[in-house]
Amino acid sequence: MEFKTFDELPELPDEHTPQDDTPRPILEEVRSLRKHVIPRYPMFIGRDRQAYVCVPVSAVSRKHAKVFEKEGVFYIQDLGSINGTYVNGKRVLDPVPLKPGDRIKISVTKQYKNGAKEFEFKHDLSQQEELQKDREMLLEDVQIFADDESSSGNVLIKDCLFYVSKKDIVSVIKAEPPRRIAVSQISFRKAKVSFHSLCPYKVKDQLILSVEHPQLPKNMKAQLRVVETEEQEHYGITTHHCEMLKLSDDDKRAFRDKIDASPLICYISSKTIENALETDS
Repeated sequence: MEFKTFDELPELPDEHTPQDDTPRPILEEVRSLRKHVIPRYPMFIGRDRQAYVCVPVSAVSRKHAKVFEKEGVFYIQDLGSINGTYVNGKRVLDPVPLKPGDRIKISVTKQYKNGAKEFEFKHDLSQQEELQKDREMLLEDVQIFADDESSSGNVLIKDCLFYVSKKDIVSVIKAEPPRRIAVSQISFRKAKVSFHSLCPYKVKDQLILSVEHPQLPKNMKAQLRVVETEEQEHYGITTHHCEMLKLSDDDKRAFRDKIDASPLICYISSKTIENALETDS
């Protein structure tokens, strides 16, 4: 079944409304230090692009392992993978309870002696500390350039957090979580958005862009369609150029009145992006 417009799709659930204030545990990649917050539903790890944690390596099975919660305890379970799932050096088959500091290796082979991907299970940071650490790592990774503080007291666009989620029936049914992205340009006059992501999307994919900041009264959302993609050499990152299909008048006013323009993301090998935020006059 093909959907031509957003009106034909079911509404997405509110992605970021927490059910309670209990801090969620994380899987932290040992080599890159990238963090994956464990959701309240089973977290799948594998080669499949739809996996919550995608490991695009042939040695990893499409559905390799899953992490899930039962009665307040977190478990990891191998899903019949060929090259195995290891916890603290021991291969596991049945669900194994996890405790802070446990090391998890996905697919140990001759080529990947330390696993194609290695994680550490952590459950000792508050949500605020986790968000701040994750944000600092993201800003360092994408080389955001410093700028003078806003004299108006408004939020700087570079200080906002950006997420995208696919607007299709498969993603809705699977309740796929939104992914953090790095936005490089927003233009209301041209109705265009450009962003960088480790997870590539396809041309014609339809997405929901969410803009968040603690000082904003609510998350602002826009509907996008990917029109072009390009790979950034030496970074393993894909740049997506999108057209903006829909942005409510309220969110458009909020962008104009609550957010100030500032340079956004610029890779070391690129020119500094000036006037990244363009608002309608």
